[in-house]
Amino acid sequence: MLGLINDCAEQLVITKFGIEAWHAIKKAAGCEVKDHGFEQHGHYPDSATVDIVVAAAKALSVTVDDVLELFGEFFLQYTIDKGYDNLLRCQGSTLRLWLSNLNALHDHLQSSLPAGNFPVFWCENCEVFDGAIILHYYSVRGALLG
Repeated sequence: MLGLINDCAEQLVITKFGIEAWHAIKKAAGCEVKDHGFEQHGHYPDSATVDIVVAAAKALSVTVDDVLELFGEFFLQYTIDKGYDNLLRCQGSTLRLWLSNLNALHDHLQSSLPAGNFPVFWCENCEVFDGAIILHYYSVRGALLG
């Protein structure tokens, strides 16, 4: 997992719940990385990220799905704050275009982060709800959380 993901998780917990909550989560997850010490372009074992997510769910008394949803909401602002807003803006002018271009973004990142193992996404129209999109996700790493 890219360090950027773990750094975002750290910033999320500190911002929303405080440094003490982050320390409790790190301890429960067995994370020995110093505060603000994740290397954004570094590579960390997927299991370390999973341990942080599971520990966060327990410490915050929410489900793993709740943690992941909160992470997703926080991640967009995090990437903007890190200066990736122009890169994100050029991905597409509609949600479908933006989601369809995630693979191109990941291909671009792969060239500068060769240790990355990025997922693949694709969209299709939902036949049940007019205008809805079904987003498919595939990763050679499988489902990290079940």
